[in-house]
Amino acid sequence: MASEAFALDCTGRILATADNQDLTLKLIRLPNNVHLMDCFRPRYAVAEKKLNPAEASKDKQIFKDKTYAYLHTYHMFKVDPVKAEKQSGLTEEINM
Repeated sequence: MASEAFALDCTGRILATADNQDLTLKLIRLPNNVHLMDCFRPRYAVAEKKLNPAEASKDKQIFKDKTYAYLHTYHMFKVDPVKAEKQSGLTEEINM
């Protein structure tokens, strides 16, 4: 509704409602039962695999390093296949 709004804090204990110029705050008391508190607590969707910026940057750098190493080995086989096979430990077929 246009004239009403509500908000619930992340712990599920404070309910705030607004109606025109009136703002009402209510404290919701939950019993000390762990199972009931877990049942009444609001649920938020959380990504199962969420990378923080440091992990994302590290993964990106690892990907760049692997790509560079693979390209370097590929070009080594183009220049001198025998030397590249000795240095990399790969055959030309495996490298391709």
